[in-house]
Amino acid sequence: MTPLSISERLSPIARFIIDSFRKNQYRWGTEVVTQLQKLRRVTPDLVAEVLKVENNPVLASKFFHWAGKQKGYRHTFSSYNALAYCLHRNKLFRAADQVPELMEAQGKPPTEKQFEILIRMHSDCNRGNRVYYVYQKMKKFGIVPRVFLYNKIMDVLVRTNCLDLALSVYEDFKGHGLVEESITYMILIKGLCKAGRVSEMFEILEKMRGNLCKPDVFAYTAMLRVLVSEGNLDACWRVWEEMRKDLVEPDVMAYVTLITGFCKGGRVERGYELFREMKEKGVLIDRAIYGVLVDGFVGKRKVGKACDMLKDLVDSGYRADLGIYNSIIGGLCTIKRVDKAYKLFEITVQDGLGPDFSTVNPLLVCYAEMGRMDDFCKLLMQMEKLRFCVVDDLEKFFEFMVGKEERIKIGLGSV
Repeated sequence: MTPLSISERLSPIARFIIDSFRKNQYRWGTEVVTQLQKLRRVTPDLVAEVLKVENNPVLASKFFHWAGKQKGYRHTFSSYNALAYCLHRNKLFRAADQVPELMEAQGKPPTEKQFEILIRMHSDCNRGNRVYYVYQKMKKFGIVPRVFLYNKIMDVLVRTNCLDLALSVYEDFKGHGLVEESITYMILIKGLCKAGRVSEMFEILEKMRGNLCKPDVFAYTAMLRVLVSEGNLDACWRVWEEMRKDLVEPDVMAYVTLITGFCKGGRVERGYELFREMKEKGVLIDRAIYGVLVDGFVGKRKVGKACDMLKDLVDSGYRADLGIYNSIIGGLCTIKRVDKAYKLFEITVQDGLGPDFSTVNPLLVCYAEMGRMDDFCKLLMQMEKLRFCVVDDLEKFFEFMVGKEERIKIGLGSV
């Protein structure tokens, strides 16, 4: 059905056609045909105008075929394209894929543009296999895509985990003697990175260099981001070395990507080396880098290093967020430095950071384990003053203790 606001933007004759559909409850029949026959002629542009707004695909198709039977009438590319859009808009994408055959049967062989429309539709919905199906159909019609469209096809295949299909399309690309653009190489490189096929990725990278398309810092960062997401840290370092070999200076985003990957992958010392390199080069260091390094050092039980990072952060003019304080407080409690952890908790209160259960839970656990129940109760009273929901937080505290029998005995026996 066509909203009134859209209908008002139509030409008068298009509005007449839409109104005739509406008056007949959007069902095709003799009543609709009788109304349409009042018109002297329905042009292809008029057909396209109606199909662009009509959302009943059966009615739209009937109207399209009726128009084609007018004496001396021939559909144009715009009317065929409008039909394809209408079918796809109503989730009849397989029917939309048959429009090229319809065009050929009616003496209007499809051009690359018709296939590009179908490929864009499927690409926007991440239907990689349907894109490949349309591409195969292009080949049957003897149409060779432009480099731009080849890139589009390979990109959606890589995004939808159809890497082998993307590589087969690349073979066709080379077979037609087309010249790769930098984006062509990057699509394949990111796909190979994601699939863990690092040796093949470096082959493509070398070919890229050979064709005078040396990757820039954005391209290298994109590779790092994919490899980090896949947890392939060894390959990340190889890419970093390749970037240095190409004399590409890493920017803040490249450093953040790699440092984050190393810290979350348990290689915090390597991340810290890159952090020091940034400082030596005078590169602006984002607070997020301090956060991942703090988390990394705490995860390795190197809490002293985490505290050094906090001091460095403050000395650099930043204000630590609650996540950084929570991480260090938890780390200090793990090594039973609860008094120092409590001082940090007090700082979060003074700085108005809004400490929550994640902040105080390590302190409660540590006090319970060490038998310091006076401090445990004092903290509960302080939590109440800070408008914590103490009853709910105590419930979460005991849930946290479940499964640790010796801790439960301490906690339950002292409350």
